[in-house]
Amino acid sequence: EEYVRLMNRARIVFNRSIRGEINMRAYEAAACGALMFYERENTEIRDLFTDREHCVLYGAEDLEALLDYYLTHDAERERIAEAGYRKIQTHTYAHHLAETLAIIEEAKAGRPRGERRFLSLPPIERQIQRARQWMLVPDLRNLAAAELELLQAQNQYPSRADIANALACLAGEVASALPDASQRAPIFAQAVAYARRALELQPDYIAARLNLAHLLLAMQRPGVTEELAAAVALLQAENLRAEQLRGPYFPRRFEAFDVELERLWGATRPESAKWIAALRSLLLWRTWLELSDIGFEQQSYADAARFAVAAVELHPEIGGSHYRLARALRALGQREQAEAAYRRTLAESPFLFAAWEEWACLLLEAERPADALTVLDELLTILDGCPVYADVRPGFERLRAQARSQLRRQQAAAAAPPQRLLRLLAFPDWNDAGHWQSLVRAFATLYHPGDPAVLLLRADPTADPPAEELIQRLAAFLTGEVGLPADALPNITLLNQPLPPGEEWTLFHIADAVLTRDSAELSTAHRAQADAARVPLWTLEEMAARRAA
Repeated sequence: EEYVRLMNRARIVFNRSIRGEINMRAYEAAACGALMFYERENTEIRDLFTDREHCVLYGAEDLEALLDYYLTHDAERERIAEAGYRKIQTHTYAHHLAETLAIIEEAKAGRPRGERRFLSLPPIERQIQRARQWMLVPDLRNLAAAELELLQAQNQYPSRADIANALACLAGEVASALPDASQRAPIFAQAVAYARRALELQPDYIAARLNLAHLLLAMQRPGVTEELAAAVALLQAENLRAEQLRGPYFPRRFEAFDVELERLWGATRPESAKWIAALRSLLLWRTWLELSDIGFEQQSYADAARFAVAAVELHPEIGGSHYRLARALRALGQREQAEAAYRRTLAESPFLFAAWEEWACLLLEAERPADALTVLDELLTILDGCPVYADVRPGFERLRAQARSQLRRQQAAAAAPPQRLLRLLAFPDWNDAGHWQSLVRAFATLYHPGDPAVLLLRADPTADPPAEELIQRLAAFLTGEVGLPADALPNITLLNQPLPPGEEWTLFHIADAVLTRDSAELSTAHRAQADAARVPLWTLEEMAARRAA
């Protein structure tokens, strides 16, 4: 009720869709008599309203000017708002249902020919279509009605792959709606069995292949990557057929994929060449994103970036594509490219808060607190106008305080006399005494406590022994085997802070070189991160040669 009162008080209602769709406020603002502002790049709004006749369409370049104009030109604003109010009266649920029934009546009467497809279908096809309609709203009662339709159809046609695929999606939706994991598991297992049955009946059935992948993903079972890769190969093949794509897709969520899928169905004739091409592109896009997510989780950041690039090429207008690329590039230590990708992400999806947070953290990790403050101030200005997002504000306020603190430290350091310190980063194997001891011995032989050099030894707190134990090992080795006095040990620091896998690149940006016994022993990921940070790799022999020079 408070929302309705606010809408009725407003002269102008600012609206921006999250996924490029027409949202409910497009109807509500006009129904409450306000002048509605909607983003100009939205592809659906012109099906409902005409710019400057029923609403005002804005862009980044003219939003403020348009607001100023219509807040000061009352008669023109009220004329457009009144026209929008009148137009929206024909868009109630009752009107929409009546229009749908009128289309059916015209189809029954035989005009136009293109509208008769459903009524001319055989009974089994209509039964499958009805089941799919029940599945569009995954309420358990609706899903029960869909199950009845599909099981009846399967009894009549047990060799139909599309029925098995629909049953797989149905079981997946039922399982997802259940609150208890023990209840979900057997139904998910049944869903997987249905999907595998569909693929036995039709091995090149792309919809079933993708549904199987998503069911396995929901169950956290192996085989997801293999199924997605198989689907990509089928989608990229020539002579793609409509029957390979026909059917429902699991899971059904209100995300960018679902919005684009609905738009595709509304804009193209089902199973036409245009429909096949558009659906191929959309499914490839989603699959590239999922492969990028899997690569990121498995710390294969180069793969994650490669798949994200493929997704960006297909749908650059969707912010989620750029976000996957940004975080993969950040994990690789490619800061400039990552920053550009974060900027593009937020141009397309300004309410993707994870991207704001990671961008600000990237700038802080790069010791650019002034730039981080600019980004955070921009976001907090947005949040000032969006009370609904009040719960995310404290986290960004803390980041802003961190940026201000870092800026003060930088300013204090700039005023102090400069001191050059050589920082050598190493990744010792703490389970192999010969490995870590050779690194420590070589450094301790060349550098003494008064020398401006420090050996930074990475110790992962989630995988390596506790820091206290490692410090005892180091001290015992340096005094007992290297023979150094206890009060004259070299400058060695343990880097044992917890770091998510996607944050390990930050270690390379505090080092002048990476120290290894053999450059080949460094992992592929660490090598890529060192390259991105432009940090050279030094063997023990190279360190000795440079020290001698």
